[in-house]
Amino acid sequence: MTARTVACTIERRLLVNYRIDFFRRGALGFSPSAHASCLDCVRLQSASWAAQPMRAEIRSGLFDDTALFPPGTCSLDCALVMRNLPARWATGHPLTSAQTPGDGQARR
Repeated sequence: MTARTVACTIERRLLVNYRIDFFRRGALGFSPSAHASCLDCVRLQSASWAAQPMRAEIRSGLFDDTALFPPGTCSLDCALVMRNLPARWATGHPLTSAQTPGDGQARR
């Protein structure tokens, strides 16, 4: 194994660990609710975060729409798979689109 190969392997592992930590710290998501103008909040909770990089080819009706996202403005940067992970989904405070006049800030 050459020094360059070792350096690339270490760099890949550090990048994977950085991405896993990013998702561990930001394990909060929102999804459409049964109620109009409201998003349900969910958080993935786990004592351990073990993930492996994977190859993925993703098609999206939203992100592939070049009228909304011109070519090169939106791309998949990584894909991770988590297997046999003891985890649970917890609910959080929903996010509503209610706004006060003039400030443009969404309220919870």
